[in-house]
Order: sequence, then structure tokens, then C-alpha cells
Amino acid sequence: MAGALQIERVGDLLFRSDAARAVRQHRVFGGQLMAQALHGTHVRRAFVIHGAEGWDEPTPVGDFTLFDVGPGGVRREQRSPEAYGLSRCAPSDLTGADAAYNARELKRVLAGERPAGAPACDAHRDALLLGAALALEVTGRENAPRAALARAAQAIESGAARDLLARLERFGAEESRRVTTP
Repeated sequence: MAGALQIERVGDLLFRSDAARAVRQHRVFGGQLMAQALHGTHVRRAFVIHGAEGWDEPTPVGDFTLFDVGPGGVRREQRSPEAYGLSRCAPSDLTGADAAYNARELKRVLAGERPAGAPACDAHRDALLLGAALALEVTGRENAPRAALARAAQAIESGAARDLLARLERFGAEESRRVTTP
């Protein structure tokens, strides 16, 4: 969706090519084809996801289709935000803006801050938690949706997510100086 806040999964950067993957697909049929293509490759496990209302990722907007690719084949299932203990939100609740706004929102969420005057549901936080929970599931670190979401939420609440972001920012700044310094 144009203008929607897109948060790429840090986990995609951390796992080797032969590890588990979460792949986003904006069309169900395309997702099925992608899942079938992944089956039998070097990938041990993959989730190919088609989100609600044409989103190319799972969101708290609504149910999403998940193709679970593993050695035994491809299993298709429908999942809902409620299966993870999340409330649904409107697509407009996920609206982002320019890169600076989206970066501020990511920092806010990872710092465990809630938007001023916001309802109990924080759509950006819930979307990030949903993606992180699925990453924990596809890698086998958690097996149940609610347990995966609780573990992802604990990373925010404990400050671990904020600390990781700070380390990544320092690394990026150091690398930028290293590359641009003659």
C-alpha cells in the first residue's frame, strides 16, 4: 500500500541463505507458486505470506494466508491477528510517511514508547510484533503464535530491541565515517 509504514525484518539480515525465511507476497496465487518453488530447495523452512487486503506482509488489519514450506511439503493456513492476541486495526492506522517519519516510528516502537493520546492498540507496534513473532516461528525458536508474540514483546519491554537499534546506529555511523574518510 502506498505510504504505508514498511518495517523490514532484522531477522532477514541475520539468517544465512540455507536458513529459515519469511517471504512476503502480495498475491495469494503468487504466494502459492513461490512456496512450491521453494519446496525442495536448500531452504529448510520458509513462510510465504499474503496479507489481508492485498498487503504483502502480515498486519493486524486482518487474516493472512501463510504457506509453511518444509521438507514434508507446503502447508497452507489462514491466521488472524487474534491468534497472536492482537486486536485488528484499520489500514489507515498503519499509514506512514517519508523515511524520516518511518524511522522515528520504528525508534518509538523499539523504545517501548506509546504515541501520545493513542488508543490501547498501537498498530505500528502490533505490526512489528506480528512480523517478529512469525520470524521466531519460522526459525523454530517458538512454536505457538502467542508464545512467539510474547517473546517478541519482551524484547521491546526489556529494552533489548532499543539497545540493538542503538548498536546498529553506531555501527552504521562508524562505517559511514570509515568509508567517507580519505
